[in-house]
Amino acid sequence: MAEMTRVLVGIPTYNESHNIERVTRLVDDALVANRSATSFAIANLDNNSPDGTAKIFANVTTRTPKVALATQPGVVGKGANIRLLMTHALEHGFDAAITLDADLQHVPPQWISAFTDAIDRPSPVLALPLYARPANDGSLTNHVIVPLLAAVTGHPIRQPIGGDMGFSRRFMQDVTAVDWPDTAYRFGVDLFFALFAMRHGEYTQTPLAVGKHHPWRNAAPNQVEPEFSGKFDDIVSTLLDLLTQSRPHSTGVPGVGAFPDCPPLDEATARKCDPRFMIAVAQSEHERQSREPCYQYLLGGIEGAEARPLLPDHAWAGVLSRALQAWPSEEPSAFLKALRALLYCRIATDQAEFVGLSQAEVDGRVLRVASLINIDAHSDQGTPIPGPTPKEAIA
Repeated sequence: MAEMTRVLVGIPTYNESHNIERVTRLVDDALVANRSATSFAIANLDNNSPDGTAKIFANVTTRTPKVALATQPGVVGKGANIRLLMTHALEHGFDAAITLDADLQHVPPQWISAFTDAIDRPSPVLALPLYARPANDGSLTNHVIVPLLAAVTGHPIRQPIGGDMGFSRRFMQDVTAVDWPDTAYRFGVDLFFALFAMRHGEYTQTPLAVGKHHPWRNAAPNQVEPEFSGKFDDIVSTLLDLLTQSRPHSTGVPGVGAFPDCPPLDEATARKCDPRFMIAVAQSEHERQSREPCYQYLLGGIEGAEARPLLPDHAWAGVLSRALQAWPSEEPSAFLKALRALLYCRIATDQAEFVGLSQAEVDGRVLRVASLINIDAHSDQGTPIPGPTPKEAIA
């Protein structure tokens, strides 16, 4: 492999004034510490944040060259930011690009070297993150996205919506040459890229040290739904659209392989959760949804009750199977609202069991649900999405 000479590292933002200075310094430190001949630049991709995010970025002193880019006025969305990153990288001669979340608490230099090693190829390569996460973190990933993706495609991708990714130049050329669904301009972008790579390129799962943790941004149960709803709807509708649109009309389902090993979690980065918090969220959303037809359908016709439903593995796999079978829904907003409420009930059911589990044990639980979706929806799911065999990144 010829070593890349120029890599653009992007930080997508919208109203991240409280994070942008810290993460810019973290990225700069990691790039300076990276011992390679590669030349880096840092780009802030901003949606014209009214809180002054872009101005703060411009005022941060770094040793790495910076560029501030903004989407068109009125354009808001993570995917729009990443498309802007790709367009700038292609137009200005960068060999590859990396995107990192603005709310990262740490950016080890190893992340940079791992991503650059993974995408230093002439082929269309998407480098997805592979890091450990606390057992009580990544609930949408663990309970919805990974089981559905693995069950339908047979690809055991551990962090398909991790947010931190690397792109070879050829991947950027190929993916920007096709039409994107509307949700890919928002939070659906990660899954759009993953499914695109399965069909038209390659993906790697890139081992990243230390791990990652994303706490709820709001501490009050009644604030979780407003914070989470838009992200959930974009991500889950993107996944269901892509999986159901490509599902062959034949019987038989793929087997689900094991996840690749990932570096251990630095327990110092993990934050404890209060189980009473999600129980309160789940009860509140259950009370709102319990009589709604979509909610009752996803539960398998169970009549609403005052107590929130308990959803162990088999019952939860049934919910996900019915979600696949019923999508696309004539009432997508009501459907997603019901599924979101049931996710809270699933988290409340399982959180006590997840606490204290090792990463391997959490992985086993996630794959068990995926295997149950295969069994429950056997006649409907078809065969694996065609595409190249995933290639694991160089550690």
